[in-house]
Amino acid sequence: MSLTFTKTHLPCPACGSSDAYATNSNGSGKCFSCGKFLPGKADTTVDRSDTTTISGYLASPPANWRGLSESTCRRYGVQWELDSNSNPTKAIFPTKDFRTKARYLGDDVPHDRRWVWLKGEGKTRGVYGKEHFEKGSAPSITVTEGQLDALSVYQMFGSKYPAVSIQSSASAKSDLTEDFDYINSFKKIYFCFDNDEPGKKAIKEAVSLFDPRKCFIVELNQLNDANEYLEKDRAKDFVNLWWNAEPYKPSNIISSFRDIGKLIKEYEQKPSIAYPFPILNEMAHGMREGEVVLLTAFEGIGKTEIIRAIEYHTLVNTDYNIGSIHIEEDPVRSLQGLVSLYKRRPIHLGEKNPLTNKELLDEYQDLCKGVDNRVNFYNHFGSEDPDTVLNDIRFMVSANDCKLVGLDHISLVISGIADSEERLRLDNLSTKLKELAKELGFTLLLVSHVNDDGKTRGSRNISKIADLWVHLDRDPEHPNPIVRNTTKLIVKKNRFGAVTGLADKLFFDKRTFCLSPVTEKEQALKVLEETIE
Repeated sequence: MSLTFTKTHLPCPACGSSDAYATNSNGSGKCFSCGKFLPGKADTTVDRSDTTTISGYLASPPANWRGLSESTCRRYGVQWELDSNSNPTKAIFPTKDFRTKARYLGDDVPHDRRWVWLKGEGKTRGVYGKEHFEKGSAPSITVTEGQLDALSVYQMFGSKYPAVSIQSSASAKSDLTEDFDYINSFKKIYFCFDNDEPGKKAIKEAVSLFDPRKCFIVELNQLNDANEYLEKDRAKDFVNLWWNAEPYKPSNIISSFRDIGKLIKEYEQKPSIAYPFPILNEMAHGMREGEVVLLTAFEGIGKTEIIRAIEYHTLVNTDYNIGSIHIEEDPVRSLQGLVSLYKRRPIHLGEKNPLTNKELLDEYQDLCKGVDNRVNFYNHFGSEDPDTVLNDIRFMVSANDCKLVGLDHISLVISGIADSEERLRLDNLSTKLKELAKELGFTLLLVSHVNDDGKTRGSRNISKIADLWVHLDRDPEHPNPIVRNTTKLIVKKNRFGAVTGLADKLFFDKRTFCLSPVTEKEQALKVLEETIE
């Protein structure tokens, strides 16, 4: 048996309307003109497949149910289904044009099964509650995401102004399309959807149907929906939010003083991480959260030692945690590299004064200032699934609070795939890395090889997404060992600092495995000394 009205377009016994009265199967009726509800006789013979035996309906809500008053429920024609012991089991929200919806009252009902469509003919699309308010009958109408929210908004505004609801966030566009003429008849449309991702997505879809100048967004910044404000006795807060609602504009357009002030506050400059190389640090003004720093060079130039020097400098001079992803070496070699800089000797070679395992661990703990989880090493050698790498970086930053992550190097992440797919995969990965750095607010040190033309190998997008691009240049075959072990840092792109060109010259001392900035004069003297010797 259907819970929709069984007879409609009847004369109203209360106000005399010729066709606005409708009756249920138990004889109760509702007038959609005057709003009167007339109870029917109890019916103990009704049997539904989804309920217990019905002993009747109530027009007034159970005590304190969701903060709703009896007058509000009568206005919308809400009824309560009773079991054989006269206990309310469902709230029923009858409608004129489409199938009736009901909500189970028990708290033990799973969340995804609380709302049900009851049997009966009719549409499932359209806005709930429209039959209670004439077209254009007020300057504005509020559209909510659920029936309870519509009733709540109506009640919190003193039972004076129209409030209707879509069936769910997923059906927002289809419901509003079905009743476009009705909703559009009001001069202002206030959308008050749930404060969650589905609700925000539904607002975008809803607004796309109407003139954006008449659409206003009620931002529920503390509670999830309108009914929560009513239940928690915060109707005044809700009304203030409603009156402060601003005309809709896409989230990526900022124009009001309030939005600009909020943006400035969010943008407050965070302390930058200094480079260990003074000229580069001056040109780039340090490293900032959300930036991608690209280091490029031909193979065998020493990119790994450059990035390791930056990791080491960050460990020693800040309290930040770092992520160390050196795909071409195992984690122990990465650890040895950091401790070598700390001890100023290549401990991984081990011929002279080798460290025991315990000594290596003790030195590493001293380097980390005794703080656990400061360096997050990546325990995988060779190519890896890009999504796995992205998820692991997200964990390093979100769970272990890493402010700096080094990825050495990006091409190796997708090595082994067909050449025809390499560029697309690298384009996609580099874009996602940039988005991740911006979303989570960390600095990404990204290493890439270059081809013979000096462009990032496999994908030009790698250099396009970089905020700072530093190319490393060294002559590994020069006859003089000083020149042979000196690397030039050449800034090719600098979004923040704007200055490009030659930065530092770094001399690699094979006795200490450390990089030291040198001036032209210092390099010349070193070359001269080496020549004399």
